[in-house]
Amino acid sequence: MSFISWVKNMFSKFIKAFKGLIKGAFPLARQIIIGQLIDFAMQIVDELGDEDYSGEQKRQEAFGKIKEFAKINAIEAKDSLINALIEICVLKFKKEF
Repeated sequence: MSFISWVKNMFSKFIKAFKGLIKGAFPLARQIIIGQLIDFAMQIVDELGDEDYSGEQKRQEAFGKIKEFAKINAIEAKDSLINALIEICVLKFKKEF
């Protein structure tokens, strides 16, 4: 086996191992990021629970703060995800979830 063939073979093995590492890391990274977003959403909903706003005003305020947090932290979160997080947090604070 020539040196070039050996290098190609080793490079191919490295790429295969690296792809496996990346595939395994993405779900974990996604869970960490979503966990940060959920924790922040819980904090915001808790803070807004004591405010003298209507339910819709609280949701709009929470939506804006969570969207801004996601933007600052480079988290791509669709509006539907943020709205779902708010609803889950509200239900959890009402002890219905």
